[in-house]
Amino acid sequence: MPNVQNMIRLALILRAGVLVVLCCLPLVLAAKFLLAESLGAEIRQEFHWLSHLPQSLAGWQVAAYCGTVVLAFAIFAIPLWHLYRLLSRYSEGAFINAETAGILRQIGLGLLLVAAYSFLSHTMQVLILTAENAPGQRSLSISIDQSMVGLLLAGGAVVLVGWIMGQAAEIADENRSFV
Repeated sequence: MPNVQNMIRLALILRAGVLVVLCCLPLVLAAKFLLAESLGAEIRQEFHWLSHLPQSLAGWQVAAYCGTVVLAFAIFAIPLWHLYRLLSRYSEGAFINAETAGILRQIGLGLLLVAAYSFLSHTMQVLILTAENAPGQRSLSISIDQSMVGLLLAGGAVVLVGWIMGQAAEIADENRSFV
């Protein structure tokens, strides 16, 4: 059983890494906002390509933009939390059962949520930042990049693998009950 011990050891290492990332997310978020000299200026710099970006942003625009960023971090934490749970089960030697299959599906759904929000958040941010512009100078920007497509495909594949693993666990349970 040396392979099982190696898998458990790797699961423990990966679980520790995921826990570090989960713990660092709030710190990164706080640093993004607290260390900025001027959030409005940093937002303007990030969206320099936007042709009708106002010279100064209203307080509500900065707050709403920050809200979209906080929500992005929270949504990103969802699949990470489920990955931590999965690695915890693996570190206990529970590899193929209905519970781990369910957790795997939750990871996949979380990845799909991250992809969907990354698509929506960019559009929301542009709408927020140009909302106070005069009519005709407001912008709508809809974009899909390769990371969104990759997350959609990865999330769908992980959901499918979790579903298949759940079916395999059910069949294994049925077979055990016949013996």
